[in-house]
Amino acid sequence: MNLIQIKRQSWNLAIILLAFVLGAWRISQLPQFGAYEARTFVLGILPIALLSMGQALIIIGGGINLAIGAEAVLINCLSAKY
Repeated sequence: MNLIQIKRQSWNLAIILLAFVLGAWRISQLPQFGAYEARTFVLGILPIALLSMGQALIIIGGGINLAIGAEAVLINCLSAKY
């Protein structure tokens, strides 16, 4: 990647860096960190990530989605089941 491409992707890189920093901070709070803790961490983040991706697709497509609450309930129910 050249410098111009890195400048265009700076927000994406900043979000990825923030996710890693917050993940490392959360890991440092736990006395032990294993597979169970990693799975719990990912499952806790998953509903919010899916909601934000879905909302971003609606906004990019030019629409306005006011049914985000119903989508949140659906994703929470599915993530609790699985």
